[in-house]
Amino acid sequence: MATNGILLAKGKKQTLLALAEEVQCEAKAITDFCNANGSSSPSLFQDWPDDLPEHIQASRMKLREAANAVHDIAVGPFDHLFSLAWSIPEAVPLGGGIPYSEVASKCGVNISHLRRVLRFCMVNRLFQEPQPDHVAHSVFSAYLVTNKVLLGQLEFLCEDSFQFSTKLVEAHKKWPDSKGPNHAAFNVTRETELPRYAYLYQPGNEQQAKRFGNMLEFARLERATDVRFVPPAYKWEDVDTLVDVGGGTGDVAVTLAKAFPRLRITVEDQAQSIATGKSTLPAELQDRIQLVERDFFEPRMVEPDLISKTKTYFLRMILHNWPDKDVARIIQPLLPSVRAGARLLIMEMMVPRPGTVPETMEWWMRSLDMEMMIQFNSRVRSKEDWQELFEGISPGLVMKSTTTPHGSGLTVMEFGFEN
Repeated sequence: MATNGILLAKGKKQTLLALAEEVQCEAKAITDFCNANGSSSPSLFQDWPDDLPEHIQASRMKLREAANAVHDIAVGPFDHLFSLAWSIPEAVPLGGGIPYSEVASKCGVNISHLRRVLRFCMVNRLFQEPQPDHVAHSVFSAYLVTNKVLLGQLEFLCEDSFQFSTKLVEAHKKWPDSKGPNHAAFNVTRETELPRYAYLYQPGNEQQAKRFGNMLEFARLERATDVRFVPPAYKWEDVDTLVDVGGGTGDVAVTLAKAFPRLRITVEDQAQSIATGKSTLPAELQDRIQLVERDFFEPRMVEPDLISKTKTYFLRMILHNWPDKDVARIIQPLLPSVRAGARLLIMEMMVPRPGTVPETMEWWMRSLDMEMMIQFNSRVRSKEDWQELFEGISPGLVMKSTTTPHGSGLTVMEFGFEN
C-alpha cells in the first residue's frame, strides 16, 4: 500500500500519535539493548555502538522512518518542499492518478527518466503511486500546484540561489577580504560588477527580477517575520510621528496605524513600492499614513530640533542585505535628527550564540546568513556585531535597548547617542 509516497505495511497507521509511539518503542528497544550490553545509548554526543545485531539494526531503521514521518508531519507541506521540476506537478491531476505515459507525453520527457525521478521524489513524500505505473499527488506535492507563492520560491532557489552557491568558494578566492556589495558569489555567477539590486533593475533582467520578487513575497509569509510581531515590539503609544524607512508598500504602517490610532506614519521607499502602496492603502487610514518616494542613501534636509524630537525612524528588515559600509551610508543621513532627539529603531535578526535558541529558529537565521553571503556579500549580525557596527558609524551611537517579542525572529534595537 502506498501512502504519501512511502511504502507501508497494509493497515499501518500514520497518525502523529501512532508514529510518535513507534519512535518511543524502537528507541526503548535500542536503549535497553545498549544498557544490557554495557554500551552507551546513542545520543547527539554519543555514536552508535559497533556490530549491532540484525534485530537492533532493524529497530534502528524503523526508528529512522518513524522519526522522519513525525518530522515531516510537524513541518507540514508548505515548509517541506524545496526541489522539483515545474511542468510535472501541473501535469498530474489533483484528486486522482494518471499513467506515467500520459505525464511523459504532456511534458515531452523520457518516460523512463520520469518514472525514476518521480519514484525518487516519492521517498521524500512528493507524489505517490496508487496503482502500478500510475502517479498521483500526495498532500505535499499538491502544494506545488495549489500554492503559487511557494512555487515561485522554489523557482528562485533552483534558478538563482543554488547557482550562486556553487560559486561561493570562487568568490572567496577572488575577493577574500572584500566587503563590497559587488563581490559576492552572485557576481561571479552572473559575470557582473553591479551589486545585486542594481543588476536586477537592468534591462533584460526582468525574469530574474520577477523571481527575486517571488522570493520576497514568499519571505513575507515566514512566521518568524510576520508583521503581527511589530506592535508588541516597542512602546508605540509613546511615538508621535513614525518614519518607516524602506517601508515597502506600507503593510507595517497599516498594521501599526490600526493598532495605535494616534500614530502618524510616513512610509519611504522606491517609486514602484510607493505606487503599489498608494493603490492599496485603506481609505480610513489615508489621513494618517503618507507614502513618499525616497532613496534612503540620499541626504536629508536638516530639520529644527523641535521637529526632530517628534520623530522616530524605523528600519525593519532593511540592513541585513547590505554590507557594513552601505549600512553606514543608510544611517548617516538620519544622524542629525537622532542627535537632536529623534529615536532610531532597527528591527532585524540578531543571530544568537550557537545552541541558545530553538534549532528551527537558528537554522532559519543561519540559512539566511548564507543567502546574504552569496547574494549581497552581507551577513546576519549578532548583538555584538550590531553594537560594533553602529559605534563605527558614529562614536557615541549606542544600543540603548532591545526587545524580541515571543515567537519573533526579529529584534527591535533602539539606538541613540550617549547623554
